[in-house]
Amino acid sequence: GLGYLLMSGVQGLWQVYAFYAIMAVGMSVSDVVSLSTIARWFVKKRGTVTGLAKIGTGIGMLSMPLVTGYLIENQGWRSAYLFLGAFAMVTLIVMAQFMRRDPAAMRMQPYGGDARSPVVPGTEEGTSFHQALRLRPFWTLFFMYVLIVTCAEMVMVHTVPHAVDMGISPTAAAGILSSLGAGSIAARVIVGILLDRVGSRRALMLCFVPLITALVWLRFADSLLMLYGFAVLYGLSHGSFFTLQAPVVAQLFGTRAHGAIFGVIMAGGGVGGAIGPVLAGRAYDTLGSYQVPYFAIVGMALAALLLISSLSRTPYEQESQQGVVRG
Repeated sequence: GLGYLLMSGVQGLWQVYAFYAIMAVGMSVSDVVSLSTIARWFVKKRGTVTGLAKIGTGIGMLSMPLVTGYLIENQGWRSAYLFLGAFAMVTLIVMAQFMRRDPAAMRMQPYGGDARSPVVPGTEEGTSFHQALRLRPFWTLFFMYVLIVTCAEMVMVHTVPHAVDMGISPTAAAGILSSLGAGSIAARVIVGILLDRVGSRRALMLCFVPLITALVWLRFADSLLMLYGFAVLYGLSHGSFFTLQAPVVAQLFGTRAHGAIFGVIMAGGGVGGAIGPVLAGRAYDTLGSYQVPYFAIVGMALAALLLISSLSRTPYEQESQQGVVRG
């Protein structure tokens, strides 16, 4: 919220970078806190509940481009930033009053937990942060999300300018992002249910089907209708990947250091998300088109698919499965 409020009074380029950095920190922290909390409160149906919670992101992606587009056209961009800042601050402050870190602190079991186990605060199961850093699956997941978020941010930042370059009006081009949000809403619930039924690896692998299809589609999209079709298809994969992050970390490493492990993976994605759009913009300025960046993101998606196909089991996973079999 603070970053948006500051942007309403921006006077120079350096302030844009500084204020967006503030926004990036806030957005990253909010995801880590909220999704790690869900991971601690739910063992059974963890993916489904995460998907339901992430619907809010999809609704925001669907509605906010239209709202801000209207505000910019009628009140100016400074007023739009002011509205976003006030809305974010009020919403987050109110919602924070209902948050509880974990069930053990309240002498409760998580949903789907072992009712026979005693509830002892501070005794969560899983891999420690330092142990996770020494495991290959952690780095496999880390670099996969670096590639995925790089692709995602290149698409999010450059799709609207690409559409405007094609002669599409800015308002209609903003609608492309809304279509992306619409596609992501359905995906978030579906992939959460899918994770609970087939596990993290299969769910992640299936997410690459709409992702790679959409990125190839974007390479050939030459009309507003095709761009809207791309956005819906890409939204399915976008919503899926960002919904799976937290529950996949919980499934592989448990909840003992979930926030730290998830946070580092998110930070890696943030680095890719910061670099990718800049490189795509530089390529466009040099070559005069987005064809090379669009080829590059297809290659990155394929590399991410190869990484996730090599994801091995963690010691925590093996112990959990043995416990289920014994139980």
